[in-house]
Formats: sequence, structure tokens, C-alpha cells
Amino acid sequence: MDYPEELLHFIWRYRLYDQVNLKTKEGEALKVIDVGLYNQNAGPDFEYALIELDHVRWKGHVEIHLNEVDWKQHGHHLDPAYNATILHVVWKGGAGDIERSDGTLMPTLLLSDYVKPQLLQRYNDLSKQHLKIPCEGRMEQVLTLLKPGWLTRLAIERLEAKCKRNSGWLNATKQDWERVFLIGVARAFGTNVNAIAFEELLYRIAPNLLYKYLDAPEKITALLFGVAGFLEEECNDDYFVELKTMYSVLKKLHGLQNMSPTYWKFMRTRPYNFPTYRLAQLAAQLPVLVYGLERMRTTDCLQQLLGRMRSTELDAYWITHYRFGKATKKHSTRWSDAYLHLVAINCFIPVLFSYGKFLGQDHLTERALAWMEQLPTEKNAVIAYYKTQGISCQSAADSQALLHLKTAYCDRKKCLDCAIGVVILRPSN
Repeated sequence: MDYPEELLHFIWRYRLYDQVNLKTKEGEALKVIDVGLYNQNAGPDFEYALIELDHVRWKGHVEIHLNEVDWKQHGHHLDPAYNATILHVVWKGGAGDIERSDGTLMPTLLLSDYVKPQLLQRYNDLSKQHLKIPCEGRMEQVLTLLKPGWLTRLAIERLEAKCKRNSGWLNATKQDWERVFLIGVARAFGTNVNAIAFEELLYRIAPNLLYKYLDAPEKITALLFGVAGFLEEECNDDYFVELKTMYSVLKKLHGLQNMSPTYWKFMRTRPYNFPTYRLAQLAAQLPVLVYGLERMRTTDCLQQLLGRMRSTELDAYWITHYRFGKATKKHSTRWSDAYLHLVAINCFIPVLFSYGKFLGQDHLTERALAWMEQLPTEKNAVIAYYKTQGISCQSAADSQALLHLKTAYCDRKKCLDCAIGVVILRPSN
């Protein structure tokens, strides 16, 4: 049966083979002292390994292939960069002598001779599962074997992934961190359905306009709805007409361009998540969130920041509306703790973490992690599912870790890179 090279990397990396009786294909006694550094970029798969061949030590690189013939098919026999390779590890042999570009022979280890069938069976069981996650039903039994801090590492991985997105915003805004923060805020208000549209909206509105109209929140509201394109609709409500009239002046004054209506999604969303209602909320919050990054940099208290948000109020129009021109029964416009916490999780914390890394100031990244540990765990289907598998959350740091586990590992069947997968596949279990 053919196996992916990733499995062979996994076996080599975690020494999941008979380490006592190793011999190369050429008959030399082999001892692996150091498997080397796993290289996921161009070049040999493991760099700076240390091995012994018939009691002679060699330090260099290890290249791993499914088939021995891949050495030549990949052109390594012509590439001087592979002359420092000291061992060729393969699953299937049959290629005869393997040479480096300098003409010297390459020792080869036929790995399939030294791997227990149980490991391969466990891998097959995981990879062929059609359950929600490959290790469904097995997770609880291995949790006690995981090192402390496993969930914390996953939470940091999730923040690191968001750092890449923030870096993209930073480059696009010419290193304007306050604007990065505002784009992050907007994206958080857009939730999953309209996140990209909200992000685009704050790209189109220069921060200096928000600074200019801090004392005129109604103009900020007109800016948001106008640039979003919602004031092009037909509506006779006094509130709508007032915003439209105000925006027509602002548009000419600042040379603004409207977004296309196709950006915005209403289908299959609850009224509270309609983009018009979320825009009204964002408009109410922007006057207190402008210069928010500076506040995060200078305060240790997350609740102080959330308290400023909690004190804002929406225009009375939104008590009976979720979108323009369509009245509804009265509903609450108060801010729920759960929603404010989501804004903190999806904007405040990752932006502060990114900012700390950018400046090399560990106290800011540590503050971001501390804030995440202070917030209660999120409630969603993913968290509920993992609870059925034996993993319970103590804070938002844990729930963010599980969301990352699901999207970055379980959904992609990255069992070979997952701590749980490692424990399940180890022969000792």
C-alpha cells in the first residue's frame, strides 16, 4: 500500500521504528543519534541530522521519499545542494545505487522493514474515518498523556495565524496600526457572513474622517451607511432621509466612492446579524473605539475597554428596525456580554498580540493572552462537540484553541501534526 510522504516524515521525526536493529540497504549498521530539524521549505526534509554508519559518525541532511527512484526523478542526483545529504530514507526500494551529484554513493534506509504493522493500521483507521473528526471516540483516553499547555499552544497558533492577516492589513495601510485596529473592529462586527464586506468598508473610509467627525457621531453613521451603499435605497423614513442628505454632502466634500450592494448578505442570517443592524452598532461604537490601540497599549484592564463600549447607545430608530424601511416589534438594543466578548476575541486580543510581536514587546503579547484567559468560554457547536469527546473549556483561550484544532487539524485530517494524533499513533499505546 502507498503511504504519503508526510507519514514517513512523521515516523522518522518521532522515531516510530525499530531503533535497535537498523541497517542500511547496503548492510551497514545504522544508529540515529539526532533525526535533524524538520524542514518544510525547499531542500532536504531533515537538516543537521547526526547518524552512525558502522560506528562512523556523519552529520548532515536526511532526504525522505516514498520510492527510492524518486531521488533521480526529483533531480537530486544533479543538485549540489543535496551533496550534504547523509542518508536517503525510503519506503520502497528497487532503484539500485543512488549517487550524489559529486558521484559519491548515498546510503539508503528501507524504512518499511522497521515499522510495526500496528502503527500503519492505526494510521489507516484514522485516515479512512468518515466521522466528524478522525479520532472521534478516542480523544478522551489520550488527553491525560498530553503535555500541559497543549491547549495554550493551540490558542497561540490561532493568534499567530491572525497575525498574518494583520500583517497584510499593515502593509496595505502603510504601517498604520490604528487603521489596522479599526479594520479589525469592523471585521469583528461583520461576523463570519459579512466580515469581508465590513473589512472593505473600513478600507474605503480614511481614519482622518473618523477623527474629524468624532464630535458628530451622526456624520460617522452617514459615512458608514453611505459608503456601504445602503443610502441608495428607496425609503421615506425621516431617519433614512436625514442620513442620505448628510451623506450627499460628505460624498462630494471628500470624494467618497460607494460599495456595490452585492457585497452585503442578508440571506440565512438572523435579524440581529443583518449588515444594516451591525453597521448601526459599529457606527455607535466607532467614536469610543477610535484610538483604541493606544488605549489597549496603556491599560491592563480589558473590562475598562469593554465598559466604554457598553455605555454607548444606538439611535432609537433601531429599536423598531433591523434594516431601513421595514419596521418590526420593539426589541432590545443593549449590548450583550457575549457579543462584546466576541469583539474582544476577534479584534482587541489578536491586534494587541500582533502589535506586541511587531514591537518586540513581550508584555503586550502576554497581556493579550491574559485577556483571553479572563474571558469566559465561547458557546458554539464546535465547543459543544469537543465537550462530548471529553474536552471541556475553562476560558476563551481554551475555546479558541479548540476552534483552531477543528479548522487547522481535524477538518484537514492533519493527524500527523496534531498532539492527539501523535499519542494515538505511538506504538506504546
